[in-house]
Amino acid sequence: MLMNTEETRLNYGAVVVTFNRQRLLEEAVDSLLAQTIKPQSIIVIDNASTDGTNALFTTGRFSNEAVIDYHRMTENSGGAGGFAEGVRVAAQHRFDWLSLSDDDAIFNADYFEKLSDEIEASQNVSAFAGKVVLPDTRIQVDQRQIIRNWDRLKTYALTETDYDDARDIDVFTFCGAFIKMNLVRKIGVPNKDFFIWGDDIEYSLRVRQTSAIRLVPQAVLVHKTKVPSIDFAAQYQPDWREYYGLRNHVVTVLDHESSPIRGHALLYGWMLAKFLLTCTGRFKGYRRHIRRVYRDAFGDGLKRRLGKNERYLPGIK
Repeated sequence: MLMNTEETRLNYGAVVVTFNRQRLLEEAVDSLLAQTIKPQSIIVIDNASTDGTNALFTTGRFSNEAVIDYHRMTENSGGAGGFAEGVRVAAQHRFDWLSLSDDDAIFNADYFEKLSDEIEASQNVSAFAGKVVLPDTRIQVDQRQIIRNWDRLKTYALTETDYDDARDIDVFTFCGAFIKMNLVRKIGVPNKDFFIWGDDIEYSLRVRQTSAIRLVPQAVLVHKTKVPSIDFAAQYQPDWREYYGLRNHVVTVLDHESSPIRGHALLYGWMLAKFLLTCTGRFKGYRRHIRRVYRDAFGDGLKRRLGKNERYLPGIK
């Protein structure tokens, strides 16, 4: 049940990062405009799209939407660079809360209303995240995770039964994450040098140093991703982004491990195990490829060589 004015319940902005997915972006923005508790501003960060996205906001159907704050980057800085810019822009506004999502996150109309209900019941919590489902209605369980081994930051996806009630988690993705702006200003922006994959995990850990993160399963969004991550795990498929995920994981462990000596030992053990697993049938036909990825990602991570790697971009083999 809504109160008399939306503003009395929730004053928030929403950052949406996009690259060359105009149709999905339209749907994502429409879902924010349709919220029962509407955002004060929708900050769209366009990573130099070439598919007409710019016209959508300058001369097209969203050009007269005063609530939309459109920013076009001069080059594609990856999801990490986009979210870093979005958070930087948001910090200049007077929001109390900030939502972070990609252009393929389609929010149910009451997403922020459901978050608001839980916020009122959890006054000491500064970060929340809803339930992510796929278009086929499966829960994308790996979008919300817990950590059982803080020495090497071993994460575990929630099970579907974990979504029965609100609970605390340790890791979210930038797919409907919702953070108090006071906390955002304290921990800063996501690491733009991660380029893509893992920036949200590292940001979650910064959040967890100060606040719990509360999962709100009643708040639902549909993730219209092309290749669901839960399916990727079942059958190996080469993906240029895996290099960044592995490299950035190494850097995150180095920065956040609870015990440096034990953490380093476990990290090297994990990397060795990764190489040994390339002998299994899962990687048949791709062993040379995946070993090269591991060698480059682990080496660059240990040396903290970040940013965009020209060997790992769309279309590069």
